[in-house]
Amino acid sequence: MSFGSDRNKFREEKLKERFEFEKGRTGGYELIYPAPGETPESKEKNKRYETYIKKANDLWDEFTTGRKTLKDDKFEFTDDRNNK
Repeated sequence: MSFGSDRNKFREEKLKERFEFEKGRTGGYELIYPAPGETPESKEKNKRYETYIKKANDLWDEFTTGRKTLKDDKFEFTDDRNNK
């Protein structure tokens, strides 16, 4: 077994423990993300929620830093001060 597969196995075990812990503490609320199962509907729901989560993270970054970040954009910063 390689380090990567051990790491993935450990991560999966910890996620399972987390979901079991959270399942008993939902306070009557329904878990909507991640959608359980491997059905096309659950995969579509997860994809939609991941879009919401990404946008929420982008908005939070913009709110807390005062500017938009270029995490996913292909952008190369050039410092023109050294070229003068």
